[in-house]
Amino acid sequence: MYRALALVALAGWLVTSGSSPLTAQATRTEHRVVVATGESDLESDVEANLERQVNRLASAGFEVAAIMGGAAPVIDQLLVRKPYVAGLVDHGGQIVVVMRRSTGTLVRREYRLLHTRGQLGVEKIVTPLGAEGFVLAATAHDGPVFHAAFERRDGATPVEYRVVRNRGRNSWMDQVQKDPAMTSRLRRVVPMALDHALIELGEEASPAGALEWANTPAFRSDSLESTLNSKAAAGFRVQLVRLRENTLDVLLVRPAGPAGSAASYDVDDGPWGGPCSRGTLVGAAGYADGDVYCVAENAGNGVSNRGFDGLLRVRTGATMPLLDVPNCVDRARLRAPRPAHARIAVAQQLERFLDAKVPAGYRLTRLLAVQRTGDDARIVAFTTDAPAEAGSGPAADTEPVPALVPDLDGPLSANTAQRQRDLNDRLARLRGVENEDAWLDVIDRPEPRSVVLSGCVRTQSANTDLERAVRAMLPATAAGHRFRSD
Repeated sequence: MYRALALVALAGWLVTSGSSPLTAQATRTEHRVVVATGESDLESDVEANLERQVNRLASAGFEVAAIMGGAAPVIDQLLVRKPYVAGLVDHGGQIVVVMRRSTGTLVRREYRLLHTRGQLGVEKIVTPLGAEGFVLAATAHDGPVFHAAFERRDGATPVEYRVVRNRGRNSWMDQVQKDPAMTSRLRRVVPMALDHALIELGEEASPAGALEWANTPAFRSDSLESTLNSKAAAGFRVQLVRLRENTLDVLLVRPAGPAGSAASYDVDDGPWGGPCSRGTLVGAAGYADGDVYCVAENAGNGVSNRGFDGLLRVRTGATMPLLDVPNCVDRARLRAPRPAHARIAVAQQLERFLDAKVPAGYRLTRLLAVQRTGDDARIVAFTTDAPAEAGSGPAADTEPVPALVPDLDGPLSANTAQRQRDLNDRLARLRGVENEDAWLDVIDRPEPRSVVLSGCVRTQSANTDLERAVRAMLPATAAGHRFRSD
């Protein structure tokens, strides 16, 4: 399985037709970090919850910037993911999705998310997406789990998605290469695991497409440059960069049809959080020795990349690794009764980290969890100052997008969920008390039933006023529940 696999880059030749660039330096970027906020451990519930949270922001003009990939044990700790138990617990959809929104004309977006540990049933999910106008927008590998985001794009050239897996002695790659019906329509190839891949097909074109791997020991990564550039002259483009043990693999694809102008490639390595090459970054992977390996396209095109990283460690007041010392609201969430609060605390810390670190005029393209052998774990981010692409579609919603809150869509009763929503709506409307960083959780199981007030206020008198106001509104909406203030 992959050691630490980077988010697959979308090369410039995959830009949606009809889009126009927005000058990065003239825009201001707002980040929102999305995690699943439900109670259920079932695969379908976790995945549906995350997709719902993503589309809530997408309707307000946010687009998916990156899905966190990389070292699964680090992400397990960061999101307190439970071990996988087939048919019982699957936290594959418990992942971090970073969304961004820039100033200017905003369009409504829509996404379909995929999280899978194998190829079984995946083709039935992805096959209809192309016909419905969805285009693969972002991918990541998180240990054995493959993540993907498909975005609906008005006016995009129709595509078809297929999943090809190893059959006997025929690898998925052999099957693609030997099938003229696929090579004549080949556009993109994304390995989902060692034994299967996602294939994107477009209109039939000549000459037929092709694909192949180039690899080298990681410590000799610069020796790949001549290979990549000779292949680029024949129309191949880099699709993927991954690390397999200490081997650096690069997947090259020549799309069906005329090759167009040849690309040039620069292979580089640098420390976690370093800039790691100039040009359009088309692949990157973090290694356990503290380095990142990158492939950039057309280094002379004026595009710059900047990287940064954040140390993950168990901070005072927390039992999980965090980027920073938890503030008052973080601490309140980390000890709140619902597990979703801890994930929300992690998401909000990452939001603050990105807002502080992404340089002006740059935008996030990749996010990796990496771990040095026997040492520290980090979040490594990549940004570019390449112009963003404008979306197309109906105007986005202009209403403010609420922050993440626990979504009681799992095993809890509908009555509990409704009571909690009602109470928090009333809490938000309270006048004359300080309540902007406070919330209520209704706990029905285990006994005793209770309503828990959590959050932060600035003074003891504000705390007393808030508790008094909450007690006054409880009898009508939470009869039979004890009140507890945290």
